[in-house]
Amino acid sequence: LAPGFGAINSTNYTPMLNPAIKEKIWFYPIDHATNTATFQALDSKYSVKFPLHPFFGCIGVAPAGGEARSSVVPEAFGGNMDSPEASVGNTVYFPVNVQGAMLFLGDGHAAMGDGEIAGTALEVPLRSRVQVHVIKGQKINWPRFENDEYIMTVGAYRPLDDALRIATIELVGWIHSDYGLSEMDAYELLSKVGELHLNEMVDPNYVIVAKIKKSYLPKNKIAASPVSGIWTTQLHNLPFIRLTIQDDGKKLNGNVIFYFHELQNGIWVNKGGTPIELVHPRVEGQMFLFEVVHAKKHGSVDPADQEIKTFRMLLQGENQAIFKNADENGKDLVLTRVE
Repeated sequence: LAPGFGAINSTNYTPMLNPAIKEKIWFYPIDHATNTATFQALDSKYSVKFPLHPFFGCIGVAPAGGEARSSVVPEAFGGNMDSPEASVGNTVYFPVNVQGAMLFLGDGHAAMGDGEIAGTALEVPLRSRVQVHVIKGQKINWPRFENDEYIMTVGAYRPLDDALRIATIELVGWIHSDYGLSEMDAYELLSKVGELHLNEMVDPNYVIVAKIKKSYLPKNKIAASPVSGIWTTQLHNLPFIRLTIQDDGKKLNGNVIFYFHELQNGIWVNKGGTPIELVHPRVEGQMFLFEVVHAKKHGSVDPADQEIKTFRMLLQGENQAIFKNADENGKDLVLTRVE
């Protein structure tokens, strides 16, 4: 507990006559084997375990208008959103306001209750791997999250009802632009199946995330249709890549085969290949991206030889694409949709 910080404490924004709550500190032992932490009451012998959900409390970009803002403030540029959505398996989108975006992140949290009402989460250092992509030709006003199940929008302001309005109208706009429903139909649908998550109400601005399951939405008219099918290319006049992309109307999945070639008596011979599942396939503008768990040594199953590798396919038309840095020498290859 920190004086002047918390949902039911006296603060600079909500001053009260009664004395401020005094500082108190709790320590939480973490058990990595069970992925839990233990709460131990200070005023009794009560203790209880709860699951961990690591995420970045602070992630954002430089604000617009040449402003310099404290990282404790969440707003349209992101910042201290305290969003458990900023975690493994999710994509976060930010508007780019300045050259280079100036992405920043930190404030590791191992777990946090809705609202972060006492002013802190389970604060920890985090080691993470993030992938950053620039999506050209698109504009958003506020941060967004997405995963296989949900699309989510952020509102960060005071009072809390304005934060809710921002998040909700951003979600209505996303549904309208990418999924084809009218704004009024999107508004009505959210009133029946939408979800609201109060991330925090202790910072200079409060944060609400509005979300809806993709299963309630029509097929994404922007992201899904251009890439589904089977794409192939050759190397040494032999099959080299076979990329299968499937679209069920809600998410993309598929696999890729990289055929292994061997030179025998001056002739290249196809030695076959194994389908590898696509990890986090997605469309960003005219680029299709995915990751695979890739063996550094062909055929190796040793975990030490495994790495996560990102591949990019730039759409050039309805049935042609450029597979970036695809061959052994890092050159681009032309992919053709055959089915």
